[in-house]
Amino acid sequence: MKLRRIPVRLALVLAATALVSACGAPSQQLVPLPPQDVELSRPELCRIYVIRSSQPMGAVREMRVFDGDTEIGSVGSGEYVCWERTPGRTLLRALYEGPTIDRGDQDDMVDLQAEAGTVHYFTVELEKTSDMSSLGEKRGSPQLVAMSRERGRELLAGSGPAGH
Repeated sequence: MKLRRIPVRLALVLAATALVSACGAPSQQLVPLPPQDVELSRPELCRIYVIRSSQPMGAVREMRVFDGDTEIGSVGSGEYVCWERTPGRTLLRALYEGPTIDRGDQDDMVDLQAEAGTVHYFTVELEKTSDMSSLGEKRGSPQLVAMSRERGRELLAGSGPAGH
């Protein structure tokens, strides 16, 4: 009897792994990606990077990034979106989309005063909350976290542009 259970369990694990892999949200950058061989294409603009960490928690949920009302793109695990904009105040938003059973959509916003000639680096991290999921695991909520230039460049080195 034990010999029959091992293949059934193995089949269930393989099926669950395949299902999770197939559910990964596609990533894409919806606005032009500036040249990555220069820090800033023009001094009168500012550049913004939003990097999604490669942590496994939440990897199958879509993460959409907005600059004000403009959707910049969807970021997968270990990827980033990057864009340049005119200076001024803007509201950056990371929307972590999910099913209602798992608290539905979650988002975080940052009020940014973007100045000409600057480059801003943010990471999207999932902070575990004390709220438990139906599986008894802690749930995650996204947080946009500002980083130093050094830390941002370090994360970029291990990440790729969304959709590429």
